[in-house]
Amino acid sequence: GVVPNPFTQKISKTGVPESKSFVYIGSIYGKRNPNNLIGAFERFSQNHPDAKLIFVGYMQPGKLVIPEHLKNNIIVVGWTDNPETYIA
Repeated sequence: GVVPNPFTQKISKTGVPESKSFVYIGSIYGKRNPNNLIGAFERFSQNHPDAKLIFVGYMQPGKLVIPEHLKNNIIVVGWTDNPETYIA
């Protein structure tokens, strides 16, 4: 699921700067539709341009469509053995 990160901290190992961040941890495949989340994040980021959305986990090719104007705000990590690195 998506858990808002209420803490502002620098996570230097991951390259995620200090900002408001939302982290999605889990696989995206089949019927899962991350584009609904991206749409909600797009509306949120209009008032919070420093916000980040971070996807951590396996991504089925073609499931993630990131609008060009959000490419600096959405970070796709992909699979990692250490997803806890991305949450407070």
